[in-house]
Amino acid sequence: MPSLVDVFKRPNLSDIATLANVSRSTAQRAFTADSSISEAKRSKVLKAAAQLGYRPNALARSLRTTRTGLVGILMEEFSNPLFLSILGLLTRKLQENGLRALAVNATKDVSIDEAMDLIMQYRIDGLVVSSDMPLAVEYECSKMNVPVVSFARSDRNVQTSFGICLDDFHAGWLAGKHLAEKGYTRPGFIGGFRDVSVTQLRLEGFRQGLADAGLTISPVVEYAGDNTYKNGREASRKILSSPRSPDALFCVNDQVAIAAIDTATMMGRSVPNSLGVVGVDDIWFSETERYQLTTIRQPLEIMADEMVEVLANGSESLSELKKLRTHKGVLISRGSTEKSRS
Repeated sequence: MPSLVDVFKRPNLSDIATLANVSRSTAQRAFTADSSISEAKRSKVLKAAAQLGYRPNALARSLRTTRTGLVGILMEEFSNPLFLSILGLLTRKLQENGLRALAVNATKDVSIDEAMDLIMQYRIDGLVVSSDMPLAVEYECSKMNVPVVSFARSDRNVQTSFGICLDDFHAGWLAGKHLAEKGYTRPGFIGGFRDVSVTQLRLEGFRQGLADAGLTISPVVEYAGDNTYKNGREASRKILSSPRSPDALFCVNDQVAIAAIDTATMMGRSVPNSLGVVGVDDIWFSETERYQLTTIRQPLEIMADEMVEVLANGSESLSELKKLRTHKGVLISRGSTEKSRS
């Protein structure tokens, strides 16, 4: 009776060569593009492989080349619907371009060093990091000449790093102009971390948009830190309880904006008549009947295409690629800023 090892033994290249009655090197060439092998022998080897259920080992094959075709994805905010959307787009587009994704969840329970050790074991050709990853990750990759694409951050100056993000100033400008034109007169802003470019640029743009629409009053500002629903609840409670309680809020992302709507409702404020709310990202929650959130939609499809373009080029042509690519978002006007006409 065969052992479990025998039953579950995977066929290898030698098994294919034996069945096809060719040498192992000939069998190997059958799975290598542009290799020197006749079509008759290639067909014979592929038929044997199909019969045995053989699949080439991509990692083993990469040892014979300078590239693995493997792209690391290092993220912390898997709870953020925006990052799940970009992850889905990115993995699909990588596969369409002959690349494979290795995703690592850098949660609060796993140190960045541990996550990097794990991902670098696989000789990745490139790395995608979310906006919350520290610069130390990119410096480490730079030492190994591994290109890094930072999604949703523009303040990256590491030689082998590339930023692909929303035009944050323009997003803020759209929000400010929209709220002013809708008749709101006491603007407020809830950002993420105070010293992060996303928060700073969206606030600057917000101020400019208000001014361009004729509203010169300086907005009340509160910071949520991590852009989560939980932190958004606390930040919105503070700003709505302040002496200069705003009648309109521009929030750094949709999660915080949704938290602001819930908080306002619990405090007896009517959205949109007593409080207008605008977010950024256009996550799926935003268009639900409960929230009808006005938001700035990010062009995720285009951004994913550009990330793959950088990663597919490899380290050889990094100097030819643009370091920072920003994309203008589109304002999606919904019920959270549509006051009832009196």
